[in-house]
Amino acid sequence: MTALDAALLDAVGVTDTTASKTFCASVPARTHRVVLAMTQDGYTQHLDLWTLRRVGPAPAILYRAQTGGFSVAATSTATTTLPVSAPTGAELPVHVSASAAVLSTFRPLVTGAATTPPPPGAAYLDVELLGTYLAHPGPATHGAYVPYTAAFPTPLPASRLTFTPEGGKPVTATELPAAGTRGGYDTGLFHAWYVFNVPEATTAGTLAVAPGPCTGQVCALVGCSPTETLALGAARIALRFPAPPSVRPAQKRPPRVGAPLPPTGAEALGAAPRPRGAVASVPSSGFPLMELEVRRAMAHRHIDSLALYPEEHPSTAPSAQRMIEVFTGVARHRLFDAEGTLVQTFAPVITLLQEQLLDLLGVPASVYA
Repeated sequence: MTALDAALLDAVGVTDTTASKTFCASVPARTHRVVLAMTQDGYTQHLDLWTLRRVGPAPAILYRAQTGGFSVAATSTATTTLPVSAPTGAELPVHVSASAAVLSTFRPLVTGAATTPPPPGAAYLDVELLGTYLAHPGPATHGAYVPYTAAFPTPLPASRLTFTPEGGKPVTATELPAAGTRGGYDTGLFHAWYVFNVPEATTAGTLAVAPGPCTGQVCALVGCSPTETLALGAARIALRFPAPPSVRPAQKRPPRVGAPLPPTGAEALGAAPRPRGAVASVPSSGFPLMELEVRRAMAHRHIDSLALYPEEHPSTAPSAQRMIEVFTGVARHRLFDAEGTLVQTFAPVITLLQEQLLDLLGVPASVYA
């Protein structure tokens, strides 16, 4: 994963920000079910290489965002007006909008920490609401109108907010302090993040503010009244999210099973089996994965050619046959005494070209030490 992260960082600023890396592992020859485990920041996901399906838990939110990441933002949010009235009868409406609404795998998203995911099949809906004042004409003073507005010293409790997924049941919010400071038009009514535990397949729903009393102030240009009980009406905001991607059915039998062997050696090309200990000649393109790995690494590192041929003649498309021939004669020697006791081991000395090939293949030179 570190190599993939490095490749992605190198690609920042270009159109294609994908990365690939070849990994090799040894498994029993008759093993059918092999599960690949990938861990990042302490969270592990599993992929069944036989069925090509993710093995749970596999939060769908991780695969809904087109640009990656562990959250998906709402594609549309509505706005509404929340009625507010003072004991004097003055109307102090508040304009309500969702400045942010995201479905997230990890909670809380607003802290930037990838903590424990919700139960399987669930996701967190993080909503930041903004309540701004609307000017309302008050009594005439010196021929001018004074705008009365509402101000709230503390955010509306989470128990007053619910989110109802389309076709589901209402979910009550939990509250987290909002980051940053209040803006000039912010009444403070929703200066918090509200978090809902919802189904991970949620694509639409309604956010509702329940009516009832709330502690606030009535403000004018000359100042604000002492805190008093204001009456809040009901309000609703519709939210929509991208639809989850379609899930491919699990394959019952991988296409490679029962198929002819790929051209990875002389036997795969139809040659007769060689006796044990015999050295087989390697046909050109007999090891396509080896060639692919080296050529891909050359392109990534902007290497135009390798001096693979005599007198350092360059090769722009190294063949597996020539790369293997470069290592001809590389061997480790052991010296034994007359009693068969190992006296000394002579490690092979590799050339700069051999070391470069090993580096392009992702093989540490220390294996020859």
